[in-house]
Amino acid sequence: NYKNDYQPLIEKSGGKTTYTFSFENTNAIPEDEDLMPPLQDVLGAIYMSSIKDWKDIADWYRELDNKSIVDASEITLKAIALVKGKDSQKDKARAILEYLQDEFRYVPLNFGDNTIAPHGTNEILKSKYGDSKDISLLAKQMLRIVGIDSNICLFSGEFAGNPQVGLPSPSVFSSVILQVTVDGQSYYVDPQLKGFDFGHYPSSYDNAYVMVIDDNSYKFDHLPVSDKEEHALVSQADVMLSADGAAEYKVHVKLPLETSQNFRTSWKVSNEEDKNKFFANLEQSFSKGGKMVTREVIGVDDRYAPIEFDLKYQAPKAYPIVNDMILIKEEDQSDMPEFVGATRKNPIFVPNNSLIRNTNTYYLPEGYKINSAPASYSLSIDSLDVAVNYSQKDNTIKVDSSYITKRCSIPIERYNQVKDFRKELSKKNDQYIVLKTASDLSNDAKKFMNN
Repeated sequence: NYKNDYQPLIEKSGGKTTYTFSFENTNAIPEDEDLMPPLQDVLGAIYMSSIKDWKDIADWYRELDNKSIVDASEITLKAIALVKGKDSQKDKARAILEYLQDEFRYVPLNFGDNTIAPHGTNEILKSKYGDSKDISLLAKQMLRIVGIDSNICLFSGEFAGNPQVGLPSPSVFSSVILQVTVDGQSYYVDPQLKGFDFGHYPSSYDNAYVMVIDDNSYKFDHLPVSDKEEHALVSQADVMLSADGAAEYKVHVKLPLETSQNFRTSWKVSNEEDKNKFFANLEQSFSKGGKMVTREVIGVDDRYAPIEFDLKYQAPKAYPIVNDMILIKEEDQSDMPEFVGATRKNPIFVPNNSLIRNTNTYYLPEGYKINSAPASYSLSIDSLDVAVNYSQKDNTIKVDSSYITKRCSIPIERYNQVKDFRKELSKKNDQYIVLKTASDLSNDAKKFMNN
């Protein structure tokens, strides 16, 4: 706890003072389980600090920054040039941030005089590299030159633990970002976070902790938890079936923003050989021994847009044939663990909201009809909402599925309820759409589906 009653054993010898803290009956290191909460929540931690309070840290860090801000003409001229022709504050701030992301290299500087203190902003501009404290400070200065207010923020991810739980220390923070106010709206901005516009963040930034240091004071805050649409994977597929179990797929996929940015970064530095290898692996994964017919990647050059794929491929053995039956089973899209353990030692913690939405339309081969299809269903628990709808029309059957993952914490006492939910979801997903010719469902087909 912040102000604890533990008293150390103090020993002085040879000009040195040794403080020994002894703890008994402490919590064991928790077993590694799926969806663990932050370790701070289940294990605890030991904090040591000689700093009186958080205000001392804020005052000290503010002074370091003020000493490192150099009123250099080259910084002023560069900032003004970057925002030329930009009308809104958001466009001006975006121009400065994009310049820093595109032209500056991130280099961790955890040694020497600049382990904690930033370099002078004139040095940072000249060298075009720095760590988070350097680049954030230069961004703050350039934004101020063009009339945009910002504050330095010491940053700690949620799984690193809440800084306020421990003793005042700068070491509990992992990096430095900014709080920027543009057009009357406040945003947390990481100047190194390429491809994420205002209000958008990677999943690891959800509920992250920040210590905001303004010109005169400080406060603790946390970043927002992103909505499910921010982490949405959406796909649509038209599946043209053949009587021999082969299929031709026309697929459109829209990636989540974070995945899109990771792909965009990798794609832009890939040569043609690497890109061809990517599609070869994609072909091997999807076409099941068939071939990719056409492929298109959309949005690579759009800095903030999601990446989308348009794919057309053929698979010769897409679905099993039992006598005159074609058997189709939808993939389980949930990333919910199986939870096979008999007991649970720690609460279940789902840190992010996300969405997987699929629409698959199957076109029946000539001479076939739908013999049976699973019933539509919906299931729900604290961490997951599932809805799957089967609809038939003419010679098609369409499957609309939605998996909504919800940030939550589920106590140990409800572990069996979660296990039961997962078993029921697996059971619902282990069902077949059965297409057949005019003959009745054979015993072989029934046997296949039951195995």
